[in-house]
Amino acid sequence: MQLRGFYSRERLRTLGIYLIVILALFRLVLLPLNNAVKDRKVLLTEYLETYRTKAMTLKKQAGEVENQLTPGQKNRLLTSLYSKGSSDSMIQSDVLRVVIKEAEKNGLMMINFELPETLRDPDLSEIPVLVRLKGSPRAMIRLLEGISQMKALTEVRMLQIEKFSEDWVLILTLSAYRTET
Repeated sequence: MQLRGFYSRERLRTLGIYLIVILALFRLVLLPLNNAVKDRKVLLTEYLETYRTKAMTLKKQAGEVENQLTPGQKNRLLTSLYSKGSSDSMIQSDVLRVVIKEAEKNGLMMINFELPETLRDPDLSEIPVLVRLKGSPRAMIRLLEGISQMKALTEVRMLQIEKFSEDWVLILTLSAYRTET
């Protein structure tokens, strides 16, 4: 008789309801989490594949660039850079001296110049010089041709030509490079 009381209808109904609630919670909580984990795994696999492809492409490109330069070209490139012992101000004054000389030779008037901060890197530093000049467009082209003949590697980072009434103004940012190794 006692066994019969333990398995009474009310008790079985209550256990059944609990079981249904537990199964519903399992279905509502754990199964969506499981699907989210599966989706994230697929996404992670795709990211890894993309990363590996990009890494291989980058290695190939780096190898191609490295293989394109002959040892003679590498030496010429390194000799066209300023040496590690050169100070920022010395390099900026050297670039400025060449620009002033070429500007005077071509009939341009220097309005002003700025010496911005050096952009440092463990291997290579970029030393910028900003110059504002006034004159004719043809003289500005001859100035750029003269600057391109500098023995040290000098790059034109920004070139802006504006017309103010009768005058043309050239705003020029040049960068020289110094090796840090």
